[in-house]
Amino acid sequence: MSNDHHPLIGLIERTLIPHTAYECSAKLLDGGLKRAQLVNQSSCIVILGESRTGKSRLLKELKERNTSKRTSEGLEHIVVHATTPPKPTTGSPTRA
Repeated sequence: MSNDHHPLIGLIERTLIPHTAYECSAKLLDGGLKRAQLVNQSSCIVILGESRTGKSRLLKELKERNTSKRTSEGLEHIVVHATTPPKPTTGSPTRA
């Protein structure tokens, strides 16, 4: 059986290991969103980092904690995001 199909590979890839820097980043993002909501002001946060450092998971969890909600004025999105390819060109525009 090759390593690509070993049953433990999937388990290992889904296992999260607590990481102090990651947890700190998540708390900072949550704090920034709360401050923006308190002053009723839009904010922009850019998440940058090396490959495989948890940026996508950080964004996913941020969106899960801050879901969109319907108000009398319409749909309110707490988190809106856009991503860019690692080496953007005119042939590979930003994805939203």
